[in-house]
Parts: sequence; structure tokens; C-alpha cells
Amino acid sequence: MKRSSDHSRGGLGPVFRKFEHAALRAVAHVLLPRPEPPFDRNRVRKILVYGTMGIGNIVMLTPTLRALRQGFPNAHITLLAGASGGDQVVSGGGLVDEIIRRQVRLRDLAALAWRIRRRRFDLMVATIHGNGGYLPWITALSGVPTRAGHSTGPDWISRNDFLYNVPVSMPEGQHEVERGLLLAEALGCDTTDRRPSFHFDDADRFFAGQFLARAGILAGDWLLGVQVGTWKFQDWKQWDLDRLAEACDRLIAEEGVKVVLLGSPSDRDVLDRLLGFMTHRPIIALGESSLKQSAAIVQKCHATLCNDSGLMHVSAAVGTPVVAVFGPTDRRRTGPWGPGHVVVTKNVDCSPCFTLAELWTAKTALSCTHHKCLKEITVQDVVGSVKGIKVRTETRG
Repeated sequence: MKRSSDHSRGGLGPVFRKFEHAALRAVAHVLLPRPEPPFDRNRVRKILVYGTMGIGNIVMLTPTLRALRQGFPNAHITLLAGASGGDQVVSGGGLVDEIIRRQVRLRDLAALAWRIRRRRFDLMVATIHGNGGYLPWITALSGVPTRAGHSTGPDWISRNDFLYNVPVSMPEGQHEVERGLLLAEALGCDTTDRRPSFHFDDADRFFAGQFLARAGILAGDWLLGVQVGTWKFQDWKQWDLDRLAEACDRLIAEEGVKVVLLGSPSDRDVLDRLLGFMTHRPIIALGESSLKQSAAIVQKCHATLCNDSGLMHVSAAVGTPVVAVFGPTDRRRTGPWGPGHVVVTKNVDCSPCFTLAELWTAKTALSCTHHKCLKEITVQDVVGSVKGIKVRTETRG
């Protein structure tokens, strides 16, 4: 498998990247504490966790946060969150004590680095998603004495291994949930509980119940949540909308399934295109509910139909079976976690092309001209998988 550096993505020339990396090493050499005596867990009072990734990755990080919470019960845990809204996954749930939401302007990042340095954190935890963009600079400027982070492994090369004095290498093909837990394990935490979670409250449950009641959903109805779109920078994960529409129409007409469409308000144009292909009118929650309210709706569904996405991981976290359509991405790494889910995929020679080595570039997926991995997935493949879960849930219930 081809391996590449986490700084190989486009935008900056190789000369500038080389200069930036040299400057980063110099700053880290001056400002970061040298390796200390054996790590003393009892001295940890403040923990900083990098959580600037998307919603699905935050969901997959929750077992690690739980392990840190249990392993350091007296520590104050701060999550550094990004602009994706992924912090909503854990807000109010007790896994973290504080959330810092970063800004995107350069002057704001400088202020953030100074803010973190002044806080005098005892421990920093950086997953593989903390190795790119501005985060290495935050680490170098932080002054945090103990820094646990993912380091170069069998299928990924990091240029930032020097930032961590608790380096953790990842086995090839390992799931993101397990990769995060390796960090907690290296810090002496119990990692037995590997269940992802998503926190929402009674108000969100009430909203979901009222929303579905207004939509005419009755107690005996079999409800399928269907994802509309995917993250705007990864639309190459999207199964063809005309096939998705046909699958929904067939499930409504043949099985009496009630379909509720979910997704980000930014996917309104995708929703309009999908509705243009459909014959039957579904329930539309996209744009009508917050992320936490959408999670509460998903929990009331009997199953969901998703691309490889945040909603897929939310569904798995709240206990709703998923039919997940996978094309360019690696089911071993980002498939729905836990039992009862179905991954619909095809054994195409070039799939998965979006590997760990291309985590920030997606170069192969973006340059693909045939998309056979998704185009060979038929409507019957998906309809049959949903029907299989329907039979299973009706037999149990």
C-alpha cells in the first residue's frame, strides 16, 4: 500500500512545506519540555484533547473520552473543537468539562495557542486527526509536558512524531474507535468499554416525538431514516441520488415503510434533487431539526440508510441499525461500530481508494473517472438489505 506524509496535501509548495516543518521543529525544541521521568497519572489535573474533526469522528472518539474520564476522574478535560459542530456530540454529556471552539483566522489561532499555553495543561491527547493543519503548531507552542499522539505506523507516515513523548503507532486496517483507544491504553486507562455514544436530553426526545406525531407516524409504523447528501468536501462518497430515490420509493410502496429524510441544512439543494426523482412524498426533517434533535429522531427509527458519514455513526451510537453504502472508503476503518449493521459494498479491485495514507488529500477518490465502487451497487442491493433488517426487527418485536 502506498504511504504518504500527512503534509502531502496540496496548496503549499514543497519548498514552503520544508521551511514550515523546519521552523516547527525549532519551535518545539525550544518551547516543549523534554521527556520527564515515568508518567505519573496521579499528577494529571488538566487534560487537553484535540477534537477538531467532523461529527462522525467525534462519535468514534467518545470511547476514548470515556476511558480518559474514568482513568483520570479528578482531571478537568477540555476538548478543542473545530467548526464542524462535532462538539454537539458530547456537549452536556459529562465526558468533557469544557469545550473550546477554535476560530479560523490566523490571528485567532495565535491567540488560541497563547490561551492554551497559559492554561498549563498537564496532558495533551492528539489522535491522527491532530497531526494536520495548524494543530502541530498549537502542540509546539503549548508547553504541555506529556503529549500522547498517533505516530508513524504501517500505513501512515507522520512528519510530526517529534511532538509526542507518548507516541502511539496504529496497526494497519484498524478501526478509528480502536485507534483512539490505543492512546488511552498507552496512558494506563481501562479501555474495556468501547461503545460510542451521542448525548441528547429529554427536550430533544420530546421534540422528536412531537415532530413524528405531527408527520402522522403511528406506533405500529416501521420508520427508516435516510441520509440526504454527505459532507460537502466528500461528495464522492454519495450513492447516486436517482437510485436512492428509487430505493425509497420501493420501500414505501412494497413494504409500507415510512421514510424520514435527514441531513445538514447545507444539503438543501441535494434534497431538492432527490425529491425530484421520487414518486412518493417522504417526511422531511432536514432543516427542521438540530443535530441533537436529529439524533433523537434517529433513535426512534427502526433503521437508517446512510453513506459513510457522521449520521451513520450517530445512528450506530444511539442503537439504531444502519444500512451503510460504502464505495471509496475503508469499512475496516470507518464502518458502523457494533453488531446489527449492514455494509453494502462491492469488491472492486481499486476500492477502497480513500486510505489512511490519503487522509487529508483524497487524491485518488477525487481523480477517479468511473466510480465503479458506487455505481455497481444496485437498488436491489440496498432494498434487500433494508428488508433484511425489517424482517429481523419485526421477528424480535
